Amino acid sequence: MRSGLTPHVRGELMTQLAPLAVAPCPFANLPNSGTSHWGEGITAEDMTKLRWVKPRLVVEVAFVEWTRDGLLRHPQFIVVRNDKTPGEVVREP
Repeated sequence: MRSGLTPHVRGELMTQLAPLAVAPCPFANLPNSGTSHWGEGITAEDMTKLRWVKPRLVVEVAFVEWTRDGLLRHPQFIVVRNDKTPGEVVREP
């Protein structure tokens, strides 16, 4: 549960995300296709298992820091922010 996604929260999120599903991958290239010391990024095989959604929900996450690659280190889900729209979200300095 370190990610903050309890079974209950995960179920609620899946219910909210289901109507936002889109069939094709919205990316021209595989996201996070680079390699790191943790292994390779998303593979073509992974792509067959992933579900894509329209970016309509905003969530608040806690994290340790931004990596050099602009990724979150140790992100943890906090809450869905129904008071915000995706257009209002900015990266805080």
